[in-house]
Amino acid sequence: MPRITSTTVAALVATLVFMAAASSSLAAQAPARQQPNLDGLSTQFTSSDWSTVRVAKDALESLQVQAIPVLVALLGRDEYVKLQNTADLIYPGATEFWGHGGIVDYDIDWLSVRAGWALEDLTFQNFGFREGTIDHDALLKAVMSGKADVPLSSVVGLKPDAAVKRDRRSRAVAAATSWWTRASNGWNRLAAVIDALKSGDAARQVTGLNWLRHGKTPCVGLGKGTFTETILPEVRRLTTSEDSGVKEQADYLVRDFESKEWYWLSLKEPNQKKR
Repeated sequence: MPRITSTTVAALVATLVFMAAASSSLAAQAPARQQPNLDGLSTQFTSSDWSTVRVAKDALESLQVQAIPVLVALLGRDEYVKLQNTADLIYPGATEFWGHGGIVDYDIDWLSVRAGWALEDLTFQNFGFREGTIDHDALLKAVMSGKADVPLSSVVGLKPDAAVKRDRRSRAVAAATSWWTRASNGWNRLAAVIDALKSGDAARQVTGLNWLRHGKTPCVGLGKGTFTETILPEVRRLTTSEDSGVKEQADYLVRDFESKEWYWLSLKEPNQKKR
């Protein structure tokens, strides 16, 4: 066995000190590398390219509370940036109805509304940015009757009055800004979705239920335990809602739970330990 001398001990101590210092230095540098590029995401989100906007929106929503100040700041930009490359997207700024496509019931050519759209999806609030013109039943009826490649205005009743729309944007921005002033201390997404389900506001409830069923953005603290103990009782209660949209989504989610389908949960905690 090699003889341990004072020189050996000194060398070992020096090596450990060096390794600890190096580890500490790397740890200090890691958070800086992991910080999201919020300015870059904001620039992408305000782009005119629909694909770029959609990806940036998901990235911002995934940052949860970190993204809210960015979106609130964008509420002040009441600028018109016409989306390009929207393909079959169905939204108030579209001119054609192709008989299929994704639906966004927000006039997201306006940056303030675009920010409101992302903010409402992230927080499960209803500030009034939603246009209310893209009626799913009307779209389904049009498809069933064989309508396709026709002007969108022939399928749904769009609201072109610029003054009315400007007033709606102004009121929604004020509501969102006021809410964040009150809610900024301690806001978290898990509490937000529970609050939405309890709110009595059908729009908020549907947003929350849709996200629980189909959303792919994360929510810190959401797992099987918190869902079963805290969220599920509210979802069961909503299966008796007088609002058909709320009732339908709640029924589907309860059915998933009772058949032990947790596929939707895995979409929301990609960086969390499965429970």
